[in-house]
Amino acid sequence: IINKALYGVKSLGLHWHEKLVETLHDMGFAPSKAEDNIWVQRNGIVHEYIAWYVGDLCIAAKDPEKTTNILQNQYGYKLKAQDSLVTT
Repeated sequence: IINKALYGVKSLGLHWHEKLVETLHDMGFAPSKAEDNIWVQRNGIVHEYIAWYVGDLCIAAKDPEKTTNILQNQYGYKLKAQDSLVTT
């Protein structure tokens, strides 16, 4: 039983990655040519970026709160540590 549980945990990262890629494509983002884990989209005259490493996201956007709300409300992601959200 433990071996099966450990095997399931190993594949969890792949499933999360596949879901995130599908979500970012749906939101209009495209992968960077320089780095697969950095996604970019043009929003008017600015570019918005979402970068991820393992399970962490870094969002650089004109309105990052709007982006996080879309990820949570429309796509069902559970995001934590939004207290580090910086807007200017």
